[in-house]
Amino acid sequence: MLVPAKDVEVIDTWFVGGMRGTGSQDFAVHDVFVPTAYTLNGVDDAPLHSGPLYRLPLIPTLCSGLGPLALGIARGAIDGFVELMATKIDLFTGTALRERLRVQERVANWRTCTP
Repeated sequence: MLVPAKDVEVIDTWFVGGMRGTGSQDFAVHDVFVPTAYTLNGVDDAPLHSGPLYRLPLIPTLCSGLGPLALGIARGAIDGFVELMATKIDLFTGTALRERLRVQERVANWRTCTP
């Protein structure tokens, strides 16, 4: 169902680490009439347009946004890893962990796989 944003109460209850960019929140709608023209049955309703894009199943279409979410989480993880390796010191050698060849190799391999 679609309702005007002014009729929706946004409830700021969702505080999940790493998912800030999703904009996910709880919401409530009280005593709002929704005309049939503003409803959708994603399972039974026929597409309004005949093109191939509109024949895609609803659930896979909605799930297509999960890829960017996973990439955002991965980007944050590698950025955090790089920052951590720059500040952590190897107790045996007294040098930053970023100087380890294995750490440099892993970061370089990851960065060549991303745009």
